[in-house]
Amino acid sequence: MERRSWKFFERIESLIFIVLMLLLTLAIGGAVAALIGAMFGLSSIKNIGGSIAGLGAVGFFG
Repeated sequence: MERRSWKFFERIESLIFIVLMLLLTLAIGGAVAALIGAMFGLSSIKNIGGSIAGLGAVGFFG
């Protein structure tokens, strides 16, 4: 019985790790998109990238 519960917690831990890495990737990718949009004067790309970066950062740190 104890062996099963330990495996369950290992799976939950790895799932949390995967979700956090995806959110961090989303935050970094959104920041890069916002930076590129700002450098080339594309306001729509800058706004979308900023929103994606904010969503990823809130998910990761929240």
